[in-house]
Amino acid sequence: MERPRPDPSKILVQRLEPANLRIQLRLAENLVSGLDEFEREWNKFVEAMKEIITRCEQEDLYLYHLQLDRLLRDVEAIRLDLASRQHIVLPDYRDPLAKFVRTSVRTPSDALWSLIGLSQILADGRVIVPMDDEGHQVYNVSLKNFEINVDEARGEIARRRRTLNEEVSRLKIMIEESERAQAEAHQLELRSVRSVKVMPLIWARFKESPVGNVVWWLGEDPLKKLLVALFAAGAVALVKWLVSR
Repeated sequence: MERPRPDPSKILVQRLEPANLRIQLRLAENLVSGLDEFEREWNKFVEAMKEIITRCEQEDLYLYHLQLDRLLRDVEAIRLDLASRQHIVLPDYRDPLAKFVRTSVRTPSDALWSLIGLSQILADGRVIVPMDDEGHQVYNVSLKNFEINVDEARGEIARRRRTLNEEVSRLKIMIEESERAQAEAHQLELRSVRSVKVMPLIWARFKESPVGNVVWWLGEDPLKKLLVALFAAGAVALVKWLVSR
């Protein structure tokens, strides 16, 4: 047996009810709070990576030098935390932020080097790492390249924030308008109920007044007497007719 399909108009009305709108607003505000937390963790990630890259450049250290192992572990923990939050607050986002979140900093890869190292990215996406005079690949980090990609990633977070803030503002306006419309409808209903209850009271008080007594005597009471007289005359005529038969 086919289940009846819900009426789209009723669904729309339910969605526009203040209570449902307030729920949607709470959810949107929670997403904004979640994005705030994501951005705070992101800033921690950026600062920690800056420290590592700066030490590599200043102390001529390889990224995976033992002196940097603890720092890399801490950065990786932050990255994993960002990855666990991303699907909620950033369901749709692009590189380089996407690449930062999904790329381990403890494992050498083309993706990581395209974000933090000196490299060349070909049209097909391949990453070319510079080589020394002996033909060995040289994995040198670049603070400048890292900061360029960080700025791009921050732009992605800002874009998401604007979208969420616009949604929050839209829902607040809808709640205000919905509550205003409901208040107006309630006032009309109250006026209607009051008129229904007040009219009998007014009529009763009017009949008790001197003017009301006159109207009652001239109008409703004589009418009742006339109807009684007509009924009595009809009954007498019927009896006479039956006797004559």
